[in-house]
Amino acid sequence: MAKAKGKIILLGEHAVVYGRPALVVGIENGAQATVHLDPSSSIQVGPYKAVPGEGELGRAFDALLQSLGAPSVRAVVELGIPAGCGLGASAAVGVAL
Repeated sequence: MAKAKGKIILLGEHAVVYGRPALVVGIENGAQATVHLDPSSSIQVGPYKAVPGEGELGRAFDALLQSLGAPSVRAVVELGIPAGCGLGASAAVGVAL
C-alpha cells in the first residue's frame, strides 16, 4: 500500500503559467493505492473499474503496465479528496500507484 497527499493552491494558481511563484500547501488527505499480483489484471479508482484495454481508464492502465514491463496486477485506488476540484487528486493517484 502506498499513500500520496493532495494540495491546495492558496494564491497564484494562474501566475505559474507565466513563470511566477504560487503559494501552495499540502493537505493530509489524498490517495491510497494497493496493488497485488493477479492473473486477471484490473484497476479500480473509486467507483470506476476497468481491465486493460477496456475504456479510457483500461487503456491508460494497459499503457502503464506495458511501459513498466509489469506483470498482471489488481490495483485498487481510494480517494480521500474529490476528483476534479483542484486538490491534486490525479497527481496523488499517479504517485500512490
